[in-house]
Amino acid sequence: MLAIWEKQRNSLSRLGRLDWAIAEFDRMVDDIAAEHVREAWHRLPKLHKLSPREMAVVRELSLWREAEAARRDRPPRRILRDDLILELAKRQPTTIDDLFATRDMNRSDLRKSGQEILERIERAVAIPEADLPQPPRPAGLEIDSDEHVVGQLLGIALLNQCSALNVAKTLVGTSADLRDLVRWHQKGSKGTPPRLLQGWRATVCGDLLRDVLTGKIALRVADSKSDHPLVFERLESASSKAR
Repeated sequence: MLAIWEKQRNSLSRLGRLDWAIAEFDRMVDDIAAEHVREAWHRLPKLHKLSPREMAVVRELSLWREAEAARRDRPPRRILRDDLILELAKRQPTTIDDLFATRDMNRSDLRKSGQEILERIERAVAIPEADLPQPPRPAGLEIDSDEHVVGQLLGIALLNQCSALNVAKTLVGTSADLRDLVRWHQKGSKGTPPRLLQGWRATVCGDLLRDVLTGKIALRVADSKSDHPLVFERLESASSKAR
């Protein structure tokens, strides 16, 4: 066993957080496994700017590229670059001349595969409307303004809590995680609870963030020179102090 892990394990055990670390290791392994099996075309850039039909072409060409890369034992992008896949998805050429009119397509190895590429494009164009893939929601866009503001408030509460517990905020939750919590709350807290309300994260911040959302906790500034100047306290506690 590595000495550094033994030291970390002992430290986590003393803090009662060894289970937290093990759960996070399991999640990271699951995420890596999911990424490995995820369809390669999902990783292409700017997919949200394409129409469903164009996205279908991207999917077909990406599948062809992956198979060809495996056959030739070469990196997929050496077979056909991402930008060329996106360009072909927009142009959707139907003839060899149209295909090789695309800039940078006029390579000898691509010319040998020209007919296969056209067949893939034709297959994508023939897919029924109901079976077309849907563009993903663009990251960072179309975020409701109220959702963003409430997420920022929760971010302050989360940062304060993590500082007090000496836990890295970036490990506990991201801005996207906070917005997921806000959406879940706005929908009446129905369905599967978001990540911040599951496992060890629920122990760290679950009750706090839910109470902020339901108005059970107030925010005030205590000692401005303190390492933790912001104080989140229950309203009944705040009102009793006021008396």
